[in-house]
Amino acid sequence: MYRYLIAALVLLCLSAGWLTAPKNVLNIDQISLHQLLEQDLTAEISKQKKALFAVGKKNRPYLELTLGYLYYRKTEYPTAENYFQKVIQHSSSPFQDYAHFYLGKIAMDHKDCGKTTAFKESLSQKFSDSIAHKRFSALWEASCRPKPEIVPKTRKARIQKLKLDLYESAVEKFEEKDYSSALFLFHKYLNRVHRDHAHVEDALTRLSIIHKRLRQDRNYLKTIKKLSRYQQADKKFPYNPKWVYETALYYWNHEQTGQTKRYLNKLIRWPYHGYVGKSYYVLARIEAENKSYPKAIDYLTQAMEYVIDPDHQEKIAYLRGWYTYKIKNYHSTVEDFEAFRKTFPESDYFDRVSYWLGRTYSHQKHGQKAEDIFREIANKSPYTYYGLRSLQHLNESKKERQFKNLLAFNYPREVFRVVDKKHFKKAEKLLLLGMGKDGVEELKAAVPPHKLKKTSWEFQYYIAALYHIGGDHISTFTILNKLQETHLEELPKDHARILYPKRYWPIIKKFASQFDVDPYLLLSVMRQESAFDPEAISPADAYGLLQMTPYMAQAMGKRLDIPLKSKDDLFKPEINLLYSAYYLSELIKKYKGNLVLALATYNANDKAVKKWIKRYWVEDIEEFIEEIPYQETRAYVKLVLRNYLNNLYIYEGEIKSFHEIIEPGAKS
Repeated sequence: MYRYLIAALVLLCLSAGWLTAPKNVLNIDQISLHQLLEQDLTAEISKQKKALFAVGKKNRPYLELTLGYLYYRKTEYPTAENYFQKVIQHSSSPFQDYAHFYLGKIAMDHKDCGKTTAFKESLSQKFSDSIAHKRFSALWEASCRPKPEIVPKTRKARIQKLKLDLYESAVEKFEEKDYSSALFLFHKYLNRVHRDHAHVEDALTRLSIIHKRLRQDRNYLKTIKKLSRYQQADKKFPYNPKWVYETALYYWNHEQTGQTKRYLNKLIRWPYHGYVGKSYYVLARIEAENKSYPKAIDYLTQAMEYVIDPDHQEKIAYLRGWYTYKIKNYHSTVEDFEAFRKTFPESDYFDRVSYWLGRTYSHQKHGQKAEDIFREIANKSPYTYYGLRSLQHLNESKKERQFKNLLAFNYPREVFRVVDKKHFKKAEKLLLLGMGKDGVEELKAAVPPHKLKKTSWEFQYYIAALYHIGGDHISTFTILNKLQETHLEELPKDHARILYPKRYWPIIKKFASQFDVDPYLLLSVMRQESAFDPEAISPADAYGLLQMTPYMAQAMGKRLDIPLKSKDDLFKPEINLLYSAYYLSELIKKYKGNLVLALATYNANDKAVKKWIKRYWVEDIEEFIEEIPYQETRAYVKLVLRNYLNNLYIYEGEIKSFHEIIEPGAKS
């Protein structure tokens, strides 16, 4: 785990003052301590202890801090406390605030609010301006802040307090994802209050979310219908337009187009709200599902007259061109897509529109125009889904770019006119020690995004690399994606490995081998699902590295005869990967190797994908991808395929065609 190297590097940096020197080289393969697998913690502790005996007294606090953190991760709290106390005893240690922070966290884990509060006060007195103090105060507010005891004087006040307590308890259970308790408490609250009570609408809204997540369709519909009548627009339209529209979407998603049209037409007849354009848009989609593309185009024209939201305007403009492409009216497609490119040059749809414009020119036998479009996309966005597809149409292999072999982060000291030097130096030290979560928080305080924009691209790349070793890959991807747009040819060769990291590779290979799945596919799914964050939780109640729901994990556990003991176990990489790799392997077998269908099912569900196959399946698999009606699933399939192609190229030098990875054995 490179700990000897890191310890030596830390000592060197501390003694020579190189942490802000011009030539600073990072080990991008370093793994933050919070990303270590449980099975590796004991070995890591042994290495750190050996390193502890090899350093001088001055530098012992740094390794004592990491040892305390490692024992904290193992929940061996007495030993962890011992090491953190040693850090505090070193008066010169720059990390006393973090020793207090973790001692307080241990007290918090034990639900000892008295002790937790004492550590909060200690941090407040000694380190009031520290990031550790701010973070701990926020945690204390959530777990230990005593609620003010209000003693109602009258019976009426006591009843009102009881109602409020019910609502607040329900919200707390909702946020904890304890949905059974939340349902009980929300219903109890609603049964005791008048419809005009302050929190009724919020309670109904949260109930609708719970029913939707638990797939309780009838209860969900019943709740959103209540909401549609809760706030009436006026006497002529005694409904809430938002929830009338949501009701229409419910019926649409459940194949009840007659009911869908009834609710949409109700919205269209009373046009004094923001849902008329959206209603025409859904009507257009319904006609397109029935292959009535001319009628769909007419509805889109009407939709454009009412839509105010720029994003919706772009979506409608794209679909007009797409529907003309579907009926092979290529002349109109060219007109619509060329107009789109001129009108919306910054749109997220731009590459998508450009790619299908290139395909349209190919159908028209305008080879040079098609080549120009594909080359434009490939040059601008070579690592994207459409960039990779464009290279394929150009019949060109992905050429190895002449990146620099090494970037020594040679940024000027003037950067500290913008950056908070104190927090920045602390972030560097923590990250080099492997304290990734803490280093990342210091880094965000030192260089917030609006300040980072004012620095050189070399410094921005260094910050991306620091986020990478700290385990905050979302921040890394955000910075590097921007740099690829502006400084692609200047970036070092290793930037691709930072953009597509090989995190958790040993256990990925283990489960890939066990279930006969390509490990690079699992790596690609993991990047998209959680950005390698083992503690990620989605709004849809999916957990961990590959965003497995407890419901699905229980189903997979039953098949494997390895039952899921607790949903919290899905935060453990080994358990999450076990169920997820098995599930993905089963989907690939089910669809006879077709990754598009397997990935779509992984993101959505089997029922939806069956419906899409029946309604949208065409010989051109790319067209099918574009027709996937769930925006999230459509984007997900493209991005995982992009990840897969890039991972194969970066780590294996394999340049596979799009169709080779979608359907093994197929010709491109």
